[in-house]
Amino acid sequence: MITRTVSKNPRTTRGDLVNDLQRTGTKVTKATISNTLRRQGLKSCSAKRVPLLKPVHVQARLKLAREHLDDPEEDWENVIWVGGVADPQAVPGSAAAVALMKILI
Repeated sequence: MITRTVSKNPRTTRGDLVNDLQRTGTKVTKATISNTLRRQGLKSCSAKRVPLLKPVHVQARLKLAREHLDDPEEDWENVIWVGGVADPQAVPGSAAAVALMKILI
C-alpha cells in the first residue's frame, strides 16, 4: 500500500502515510515508512526552493506578453525557453529576444 500510494502521488509525505495507515488500524512510525520506501528503491527528495519574482520582474513579463500577444506562433518557434522564460542569449537575432533584452536592460 505504501509503495502504491507514493507511486500514484510522489508528493505524499511520510506523515500522510502514517495517518493513512493509522486510519486502517496499523501503527507505524515515519522511520518505518522511510525504510520501507528505501528498500523498494524509492528515494526521498525536497522540492527546490526558488525566490519569488520581484514586482519589477512581474511587470517586465507582463509587458513582454502584451507586446507579443498577437505575434504568430511561428515567431515563438525560434525562441529557446529555459525554465518557462525566453532565453535571450539562445537566439540573439530573434524579435522576441531583442524585445526581452530591451525590457531586462
